[in-house]
This record gives sequence, structure tokens and C-alpha cells, in this order.
Amino acid sequence: MRLTHLLWLTPFISFIAGYILVGLLYKNNVLTTPALVGQSLDKALITLSANNLNVRIVCHKNEPDLPEGTILSQTPSPGKAIKENQALYLVIAQKPAPLQIPHLQGKNIETATKLIENQSLHPKFYPLPSDGSHGECIAQFPMPGITSIDSTVIVYLGQPSKPVIMPNLKNKSVDEVLSFLNLHGINPTILHAQQIQPGHQCNNCRILDQRPLAGSLVTLSSEKPLSVQLQIG
Repeated sequence: MRLTHLLWLTPFISFIAGYILVGLLYKNNVLTTPALVGQSLDKALITLSANNLNVRIVCHKNEPDLPEGTILSQTPSPGKAIKENQALYLVIAQKPAPLQIPHLQGKNIETATKLIENQSLHPKFYPLPSDGSHGECIAQFPMPGITSIDSTVIVYLGQPSKPVIMPNLKNKSVDEVLSFLNLHGINPTILHAQQIQPGHQCNNCRILDQRPLAGSLVTLSSEKPLSVQLQIG
């Protein structure tokens, strides 16, 4: 009678015994998660395959300074316990797509900004003295039409030339003054205070007077070249 009462436990005992047996037969080994960050995906796959681990690529991230396929992050992190056939989740580096540089010459700052941002680029504006095209792009880098992986576009905006102070040229040699003026694109008119002989070279001449006077505010402009008069001995 007592044995009959125990028969109803037989299915439960069989289930538990089978569960334990299956667990023992297919028990997964516990491993230590390998360090994969910084490795190439090809090298990491060899490591994962040797440890009976799987891989899942979560996403790709643009990294222009790293080789394509470099592993940027992993989950689980290195050193954590992991079982065989479990997956590691990886973030992989990729090269960004080349960017098309727009033509900005003659565009004002608002138009240039829109053209640049429409190409997912970032503008940097710098003023540059200019005789014309004030407030408009007079130069750019990189040049328009080319492709670039750098997202920054440098735009030079024309600004009015600032007046400068005319230096004192008196008592300086003619050669010294002419070199200085030619450096700034100024061709002076030379007047001699005394009558000179044919073939005179002004080797020993010095400036006696000048126009504009020293200390005058003058503007250097290619549209209206500065005229300088020098009187020499």
C-alpha cells in the first residue's frame, strides 16, 4: 500500500534525473572574456573561434584615423566570465565617406554657411583685407569640387583694408626707401632738389622731403594705388 502511494512521484523523479543528466552532458565551460579592443576584426574572429565564442556587430562608427575594421568597444568587457557559444557584442571602426567641398567664391557668410552645412561640413571664417568683395568669400580651403575626409572648411571673408601710418623716410638712402616701397607695391615719383648729370644713379642720395608726410594715415589699395613723391638731394 505504501509502495503504491510512492508511484505517483516517479514522473517527477524521472524528470529531475533527466534534467540533471542533460546538464552534465551539455555543460558549457566558463571562460574569461578575451580583450579585443584595438584588434582588427579578422584577428578577433580567430580568437573567438578558438574559444567557441560568437560575435555580434552592434554598429559601425566613423574613425578617419583608424584602420577599417578596428574594434572600438566590446560587451562583455575583458576579464568577465563568459560561457562557450555566448556572443560578444562589438563596435567596429569604419572610414567616413569622402565629403564634397562646395564652391564658395563670391558667397556671403549666410549663403556660405548653408552650402557648407548642407554637405555635413563645418565652417571656420577668417577675415582677410581685400580691396573689394567685402563680406564675401575671396578664398577657401580645401578648394571647391574636391573630396575630403576632413569636415572643416576654412573660408576667408574680404574685409576693408585698414589705414596705415606713413613712416618717416627722411634722411634714409634712396635704395633703402625704394626697397621698402616696392615691397608694398608702391612706385614713387622721385624729384631731385638740384640739377643732375646724365647717367645719375642716386647711389649717394638721401631723402630730403616726402609726400604724404610722415604720420599721415594712408590706405593701401590695388584699385587706387598710393602715389608717393620723394625729394632727394
